[in-house]
Amino acid sequence: MMRTPELTGVANLAYERPLPAGALRLNADYYYTDSFYFDPNEQFKQGSYGLLNLRAGWVAPGGKVSVAAFWTNVTDEHYVATLLPGDFAIQQMYGTPQSYGLTLGYKY
Repeated sequence: MMRTPELTGVANLAYERPLPAGALRLNADYYYTDSFYFDPNEQFKQGSYGLLNLRAGWVAPGGKVSVAAFWTNVTDEHYVATLLPGDFAIQQMYGTPQSYGLTLGYKY
């Protein structure tokens, strides 16, 4: 069957520690998938890959204000997310590359 790896899994670690002013939140998740084919004729194969994402944040007392740093696809894994074979062209879209940044949050 197309796009059906033999093994797929997700692991997530979360840690929260109260601080005198708010809370520290740490999170790491890892996604793994075996190789699979994009088409029923098994011409277009995606090899196995894993994605590691990290996040560290602070939440103010009361939970209304937060700030977090994130780093996605830490190992900069290159993979094809979508592939559409056609008569005249093969269209493919690659997965999100390594990225990082900050998020600011406010709940009202």
